[in-house]
Amino acid sequence: MHRQFEQSEASVKIMLELSSSSRRQFVKDGLLLILNDLSSNVAIIGDRTGVLTGDSLDLAWAKYGAGDIWALMRPFIDRSSMEEGFDIQLKNAILSDRPSMVAAASFVRRADSIFADNIITTPEQKILFDLLQEGPLEKLKLLLMIELEDTEIDGDIVNNEINKEITADKLIDEEQVLEGFSSAQRVSSSQTNLFPDTAKN
Repeated sequence: MHRQFEQSEASVKIMLELSSSSRRQFVKDGLLLILNDLSSNVAIIGDRTGVLTGDSLDLAWAKYGAGDIWALMRPFIDRSSMEEGFDIQLKNAILSDRPSMVAAASFVRRADSIFADNIITTPEQKILFDLLQEGPLEKLKLLLMIELEDTEIDGDIVNNEINKEITADKLIDEEQVLEGFSSAQRVSSSQTNLFPDTAKN
């Protein structure tokens, strides 16, 4: 009888360990999927604004594939800290380009969902989520948060359903910010490419 009890207790422990392991794996896989989605949106923004183009974009993807989860986000954060007015230039570029707007809105919404859902069940996960919240992810989310006066960036925009046109008056001091840029460097309707000369750094 005692032996049977020990066997039952051992079985329960094994089941609990397997359940805990499954939960950890689920969170890990889910987080990886979210990071892949976030990085894809960042790549779209980087390519269309010229922050990441050509070889620099390929290199960033290669680093990401090798395990550097911040590889695609870091160039935005670095330039924001080193270049005065970069945040405004970037927002103007995004505002003038619908695919960039969709990608930015999706990024912000997805980043918010990581911290909004209560999926932290272990101390290890708390450390991981603290790292995400204090790292480039949160900084880039703040950089990509764009407020429009008459246009909501929500699920409709994420689904490519934009109800109102973005007009020139929505740009944040565009002429002042872009002063000194040649006409080839100014915002276009198809691809903004504001930073062609420095994107390869």
